[in-house]
Amino acid sequence: MDNPEFYNITVDGDYAHIFINEATGTFAAESSFGNFGYRWTSIGDRDLKQFLSSLDLEYFAGKAYHDTYVFDHDKTVSDVREFIDEQAESGYASPEELGLAMEELEGLGWTQNAHEFIEQFTATDSLMKIYGGDYYDVIRESLNPQCKGFWQKIWPVFLDRIKS
Repeated sequence: MDNPEFYNITVDGDYAHIFINEATGTFAAESSFGNFGYRWTSIGDRDLKQFLSSLDLEYFAGKAYHDTYVFDHDKTVSDVREFIDEQAESGYASPEELGLAMEELEGLGWTQNAHEFIEQFTATDSLMKIYGGDYYDVIRESLNPQCKGFWQKIWPVFLDRIKS
């Protein structure tokens, strides 16, 4: 039986228009946090509502959102700083080289994407030397804040609605 259900949710100025279809396993949401959608075709012996109620954020976001992970400037800088500290402890580079690398790191401007960060990073001498010219694993990503916002504000209300 094909009975799509619609849910309009508003929470503290944020909103979502959610569509689910039990027959097709479809979930779709247009929201203030972006659009989410996926069609689950194999969910075992549970119905779609039970299945959706069992999901965790990482799994849901990986299936239903287009940009699950995004560049995380702060985490990238923090991990580079940690790498420099590790190099200092291991004696890989001289204290002067490490100090220059830390200065260069602190001198990098805030960037909103990985491309901008790498552009600045590769223009440094000491950082590139500390990394041996291999900067491919420097970038760090985190779960998209839009996914987190949807999950924290909209998802609990949605789950309450599908339970009743």
